[in-house]
Amino acid sequence: MTESDVNTSESSTRLLCGYIDHRNLEKTSEIKQRWTVFQGNEKTGFFQLKIFKSDKEKSLKGAYTISKDNFLGLERGEIRGSRSKKKGICTVYLGIILKGGKTICLQESTDSHEEGVPKAVELDNWRSAFLSHFFCESWIVFPKKGLQSQEFQMTLHATSYYLSLVTLSPPRSHKVWNMEDIIQCECQGDLFLFHITGNETGGSFELRAESPQEARHINQTVKRMVSSRRHGSKTGLKLEVPPALPRRSSDVNRYSPSPKLNRKDGMIIPSTTDDDIEEET
Repeated sequence: MTESDVNTSESSTRLLCGYIDHRNLEKTSEIKQRWTVFQGNEKTGFFQLKIFKSDKEKSLKGAYTISKDNFLGLERGEIRGSRSKKKGICTVYLGIILKGGKTICLQESTDSHEEGVPKAVELDNWRSAFLSHFFCESWIVFPKKGLQSQEFQMTLHATSYYLSLVTLSPPRSHKVWNMEDIIQCECQGDLFLFHITGNETGGSFELRAESPQEARHINQTVKRMVSSRRHGSKTGLKLEVPPALPRRSSDVNRYSPSPKLNRKDGMIIPSTTDDDIEEET
């Protein structure tokens, strides 16, 4: 077991369960099918992902407690190179990004495509289950000022509590900031600029988005979450996400290549969407 469950006085509700393949990102060739249970309590805000050897649920192989305090986002994409094994079949992954550099990686092989994009029905069910209880948005970005990284391209994730940079291959948290520590943010063309208070993670940072529209969407989303986080911290009330910009559709995905290549198992590449984003009013 990799992490023990949190004991709470409130009972948990089973939200989704089923067999799904798990990829070990430390040993990328290790893929095992496991019976997986997602359960939790909306009132307490604590959820668990339990991994069993079979649906008898006797042999627990792993358990992760997930809440807004450690959830950083979801990464969905394709493992490039997997298509060469069988014509028309590719492997799609869903990374559940947590603080501390931990990523739970689920995957599914599929031969179904829509407009050239692989359809993974089971993974999309798991993704929808998480999005029903956790807010998250993500964008492809290019680190500029204030950030040192060997990767020229990463994904920026925004949740109720955190803004984070995630590497692409493998998907893993690289830099995490608390939303309430962001004291200023703005966009200039395709650049997103923000300033963080604090001695350890503080400073001025600059990211280049894929377009001015994306930069505006990042800026609007971060401002909403910062405002919501500060309001919730002061009042002690449960955080509610304020009325949002139109959410980008999860049905259409665009794959961007990663700068890193795992020569044994292919290249993991994330997916984002490119729906039009409304202008700021």
